[in-house]
Amino acid sequence: MLTTLWKVIKKTELNRIFQSFNLSSIVNFPTRISPNSSSTIDNFFIDNLYINEYDISPSINGLSDHDGQILKIQFAQQQSNNQSIT
Repeated sequence: MLTTLWKVIKKTELNRIFQSFNLSSIVNFPTRISPNSSSTIDNFFIDNLYINEYDISPSINGLSDHDGQILKIQFAQQQSNNQSIT
């Protein structure tokens, strides 16, 4: 019980650090699967200011106990300011 609580506290602290840099964890499915457990230990972190659309899905490869992830991203377009300086 204490080990689980410690892991939750550490994960919360880590997520707060990432959020302070505007980074969000986006993998919401297990990436490591074993006969007795599964966990989301392989992750992507995105910057919410620059990526407005994304799609992430598992890529089950059968080569190891870690599955891959396929990430497709759509970047937010920045407005360009067409001013000339003379």
